[in-house]
Amino acid sequence: MLETQNQSRREAELYQDVYKNVTMGAESLTDLMRHVDEGDLKTEMGVELAQYETLAKEARQALTDLGVTPREQGAVTKLSAKAGVMMNTMVDSTPSHVAQMIIEGATMGTTDLLRKINEFSCEAGEGSEAQKLARRAVRFEEDCIEKMKTYL
Repeated sequence: MLETQNQSRREAELYQDVYKNVTMGAESLTDLMRHVDEGDLKTEMGVELAQYETLAKEARQALTDLGVTPREQGAVTKLSAKAGVMMNTMVDSTPSHVAQMIIEGATMGTTDLLRKINEFSCEAGEGSEAQKLARRAVRFEEDCIEKMKTYL
């Protein structure tokens, strides 16, 4: 019984990490899109935003199913991210610079999630639904990075 509770707790933590990662990605993309003119880059950003939102919905539902309330990013974290986007786009809002910002954000998100997946695997083993969702989020962000490279 205790092992099952520990496993559920670990899964909830990984789902929470996925949720925080993809909601931060979605919020950052939303902020960035305000500074991008219509065109291929903005279209691609819209596609990525929809996928971030889908992943967030799945993580939120998984947490709810486990009886856990998803934790949102703190106000300071959100404000800091918004300020960073604003400052960076004031200096340079060219497609190349926006793509670079997306690549940097997705790289940070991927690195963080991979670390969390590895920690989870060491503690709980392989094959959980939480791990599958986390790995999907990583693959998605890796795909985003590759797509954004075409705009550099």
